Amino acid sequence: MSIALTAALLALQAAAPPGPGPWVEVGEELGGRYFVDPARLRRDGDLIFFPVRLEVNPPQDGVIAAEGDYVINCRRRTYGTLSVTLRGPDASALRSRSGSGDLEGTLLEPFDDSMIEARMMRRLCGAGSR
Repeated sequence: MSIALTAALLALQAAAPPGPGPWVEVGEELGGRYFVDPARLRRDGDLIFFPVRLEVNPPQDGVIAAEGDYVINCRRRTYGTLSVTLRGPDASALRSRSGSGDLEGTLLEPFDDSMIEARMMRRLCGAGSR
């Protein structure tokens, strides 16, 4: 592993948003910063289930953050959102959409290397992930 890559990974591990949880920043996209909590991920074969947090910047319609549960299929390079909660400035839940917490009824969509999900996959799926 190159020194630059090692330094970048250490910087990712050191970054964390305010609030509880061992959140690790994976990048910025579409007006917000994305974080994952690798300590709470769950593996099931090629699938990884994990929490995601988005800090919205600038806030939109009173929403400052979104928290949810994601799933990524490491082999097929697909992802899905299992649940999401939009949070206001006082951290209250403004709107929520919950699923069963598993794949039932969840559409897994492909992603390409330009999307934030590709960075999540590289971070969580381990060696060999493009």
